[in-house]
Amino acid sequence: MQQGGGELRGPSSAPTGTTIEVTVTTPDASVQVVVGGLAPKTYPVQDGKVQIPVPAEAAPGSYFRVVVGKRKSFKFLLVEVTGALTP
Repeated sequence: MQQGGGELRGPSSAPTGTTIEVTVTTPDASVQVVVGGLAPKTYPVQDGKVQIPVPAEAAPGSYFRVVVGKRKSFKFLLVEVTGALTP
């Protein structure tokens, strides 16, 4: 299921080991992905979209944030990590 609107749109959940696509409508050149207390990872925005691998550090049932912008004007999506896809 998709979430967000305006500046940032993407899935509300994603299985371990997959990649999600997030749409970014701000002029920002990158987004940050934050998992728990770990250092953020930065991913480039290309043509208004960014491909983000579901962080290996995020266990099923936990969440990670996709953040765009800085300080008072930031926006984020909260994505739940689900179990791995089964073939």
